[in-house]
Amino acid sequence: MAMTVSLGVAGLLLSLPITMSDYSLRLTRVVSPSSPWNAVIGNTVLATAQVDGFGNVTQVGVLQGMPPFAEETVRVISQWKFEPARLEGRTVPTEISIVVMFRPHAFGNFGVGGPSLGFTTPTLPNRDHPVLPLSVFDPTWPLGRPLNGGVVVFELKIGQDGSIEEIGVVRDITGTTDFAKESVRQWKFAPAVIDRKPTRSTIIVAISFVTPVVDGPL
Repeated sequence: MAMTVSLGVAGLLLSLPITMSDYSLRLTRVVSPSSPWNAVIGNTVLATAQVDGFGNVTQVGVLQGMPPFAEETVRVISQWKFEPARLEGRTVPTEISIVVMFRPHAFGNFGVGGPSLGFTTPTLPNRDHPVLPLSVFDPTWPLGRPLNGGVVVFELKIGQDGSIEEIGVVRDITGTTDFAKESVRQWKFAPAVIDRKPTRSTIIVAISFVTPVVDGPL
């Protein structure tokens, strides 16, 4: 599925991502995605956001994801706000990747998309690009371990070799954030590329934990 929603003419000026090696782009305002109430399966949406020199999202593109999850991802990302990236003392437009994982309303993943919830490894473009995930998997809802429902949002700092150098918490859910972080540490990434060279950069990860609906005894 390919979907691009333009939110302003400024997006037309963004021909290449500008990815800063000092991680200067930072998410400052997040609107959490809501898992569709009537969805019985889960899904993972991979999107990119174009951010202008004022930190506003001007365009959202969906690289992977199925409806209604993709539409919800575009809706919320378009409302996010960033501290803009800077280059030689001035703010510059930037492209950043976002992964939104909508967990299913049931224990386990059997028959509802598998451990990656529909995610497949993207083809890396032969041009400059932001950080892209290579493999992800659903952390599940552990039996016998209490979690609080909600959306956990992380800001991952990815090194030149694709390794996770830091996981910052943008939106915390008490009792759930640490569990989600353990899972995300095992995800794999391709580093951002600028001027055909790998560079340190940032990717946003949001995981929706919906309290499972149980049909019958466990």
